[in-house]
Amino acid sequence: MRYPLIALLVLISCLSFSQITVDVRSLGAVGDSATLNTTFIQQAIDNVSQAGGGTVLIDSGIYSSSTLILKSNVTLRITPGTVLKGLGNASYPYIPYNTPSWPTYQYSQQGLIFAEQVSNIRITGGGTIDGNGFQFVFLSIPKNFRPIGLRLHDVNGLIIDSINLRQAPQWMAHLMGCTNVHINAVNVYNQGLGVNDGIDIDFCRNVLVENSHFDTNDDCLPVKTQANDSVCRDVLIRNCTMATFERPVKVGCESFGPLINIRFQNITVNASSYPLSETPLNAIYIGIADGGSADSIFIDSIQVNTLFTTPIFIRLCERDFQYDTTVPHQLPKYLRNVWISNVTCPGTIIPSSVSGIQGYDPENIHLGGISLTVPGGAPGVTGNLPGLDSLRPECNIWGDSLPAYGLFSWHVNGLYLDSFCVTTTTPDVRPEYYFIDTTNIPPFVMSNGCAANYNGIKDVEQAGFAIYPNPATDMVNVKNLPAQVEALVVYSMTGERVAIIPTLGRINLAMPVGNLSAGVYILNAVGNGYSANTRMVVVR
Repeated sequence: MRYPLIALLVLISCLSFSQITVDVRSLGAVGDSATLNTTFIQQAIDNVSQAGGGTVLIDSGIYSSSTLILKSNVTLRITPGTVLKGLGNASYPYIPYNTPSWPTYQYSQQGLIFAEQVSNIRITGGGTIDGNGFQFVFLSIPKNFRPIGLRLHDVNGLIIDSINLRQAPQWMAHLMGCTNVHINAVNVYNQGLGVNDGIDIDFCRNVLVENSHFDTNDDCLPVKTQANDSVCRDVLIRNCTMATFERPVKVGCESFGPLINIRFQNITVNASSYPLSETPLNAIYIGIADGGSADSIFIDSIQVNTLFTTPIFIRLCERDFQYDTTVPHQLPKYLRNVWISNVTCPGTIIPSSVSGIQGYDPENIHLGGISLTVPGGAPGVTGNLPGLDSLRPECNIWGDSLPAYGLFSWHVNGLYLDSFCVTTTTPDVRPEYYFIDTTNIPPFVMSNGCAANYNGIKDVEQAGFAIYPNPATDMVNVKNLPAQVEALVVYSMTGERVAIIPTLGRINLAMPVGNLSAGVYILNAVGNGYSANTRMVVVR
């Protein structure tokens, strides 16, 4: 990473602000689950902060509370077996952030713990913060406006460690505009009644999340930029386990500013412990849709151990959501320099895809060491898909009608594949890859035992005729050409015509490709009003 690890180590070593300790029981708090302890706990927080810093101790019992406002240089320590519990209703006070943003207008301004424009706070102790959100009273409230567990804005020097976070009515935690953040050994369980994210990292800088577990209804740990002119950069998420019904690894969507140097490393994704029969959406999601941008996104060593709808989904489009009506229409910007490597995902439904829209291409996308299992068995599908430029970017926007069983690419400038391995459980007539307006594809790299997935003879019916082997090295066999076809024309992915082969009335022929450079080509069969295309890969 660029600099956050060094900054975080300095931060952690310097946070020695625990000068005094105040036990909330000394001020009248009672851990009997019934007493409302907001006033007592808040008094302890205020006293510690005014004294220059220290620890607020919550020990032995279940302490019910409304909103608590954390102050600078305060450690909130909840001991093992102790619970700080939310109200179980919507009676929290409304406290808006003082920076206008998407959440100001589209999400709740209520929560159990709040902090804004403070420094050096820590939440720790081995106990539990329970948002008490699995209550049917929240069904009467629009899901985006149910209270959030922790709302932390513009905090410089934030540690959340050795704590259990459970059952918020909505997101478990929203970290917005925070700097120098360390989240370690946190156990998040947030299964509820909808929009139950884990911890949202929203235009934060210098963030390290590690050694933590997430089991959430919605996204586990989304990284985003939900305010105009906001930047989220230098985020490292590593050595975590995740379970969700939405997206465990997510960058973007609802993002208006740049996302720079975002890393997920060594993530294990398991099935949720919550008994819900629903297939999660994307194992890996990168989406830029609302005028934001993404650059230098690194995702490595992702082990998925449960069924997902789609393993990898990357999209740049033009939805243009805005919370501020005075802001002009935001054109798409860029999504570039993405490295995804060492991913295993069994049992997916919709193929992986990388896509942009006309004039706005994802750039420099690297996919390597990918091992996927797909069901196969789908009918042949043409590449004539609607653009759907303004829809929310989701893997199912085209249904399951993608024209490849492995990877679909559309409007991409620079796609690099190294051992992208796809296994079908039943035969599939679609090609493994389908590329439309995808440029600068270098030769496919066959390694790590995946060559058989590419070099086996494929008799793939597409556009009314078949070619095999595909990929090929010296010769491609073309068969079942319609009688009216007069020639086969080969185009590079940049549109350059590189070969013309007359058919001379033949419906089956062998076409030499030994003189072609390694890469992806379009093979166009034409003649007497007939025209049909298929993709052809040449390897060396």
